[in-house]
Amino acid sequence: MYVTDHQKMRIRLAQVIDEILFEQGNASRCHKWVYERYARYVLGVSYDTYLSYLHQPTDATIPDRIVELFRAAKVRLDENRR
Repeated sequence: MYVTDHQKMRIRLAQVIDEILFEQGNASRCHKWVYERYARYVLGVSYDTYLSYLHQPTDATIPDRIVELFRAAKVRLDENRR
């Protein structure tokens, strides 16, 4: 199957979002929560597609400023939890 560069970046972005926001063992920060809160709007894909993206290898890179945006969102979520 041919995968475009754009799709490779979407796959990597899904993985980055999940790496930052998903918390193993925390039911309130599960893959579904990450999808419903962020990935659905950023990626514009279905939940099944999002889950498949998490397991696909890709060599694409995401700009650091986008990664930092999601890290900042994680910090704000953690601050609001306290």
